[in-house]
Amino acid sequence: MVTQTVNTGDNGVTIQMTVRNVAQDRLNWRHNEYNLPTQSTSDRRTYSISGTIQKRDAGVYICYESNRFDEARHGMQRLIVRGVAKQIAGVLTALVSVITVTMEEFVMMRLGDVSVLQDSWEHTVLQVLNILLFTL
Repeated sequence: MVTQTVNTGDNGVTIQMTVRNVAQDRLNWRHNEYNLPTQSTSDRRTYSISGTIQKRDAGVYICYESNRFDEARHGMQRLIVRGVAKQIAGVLTALVSVITVTMEEFVMMRLGDVSVLQDSWEHTVLQVLNILLFTL
């Protein structure tokens, strides 16, 4: 099975099948076992997802000949949608939050107490590592 990988937030994607000995007007598409509406395009060997790509666009796309799906006369392609943009935004937001809180703690501490400063810094590094490990 052919696989195509995109990211959430990407702008549109086209899935294409190689078809032999079938009239294009007899081709239909399915996505995760649900029939897709026919697109107004002359080339029905392709299926286009327009707009912003979302997680729900992921799955298996099947191009098949009308009334012959049960005869296994079809092609399949898997679309993987990674949530990279959302994950990175989440990590950055969390890191900014941790750094802001830590800076406020530093300001409120007595600067002469190095052990408290060191403990707080180690705690911050652990928080950042936890955020990275559990977000990605």
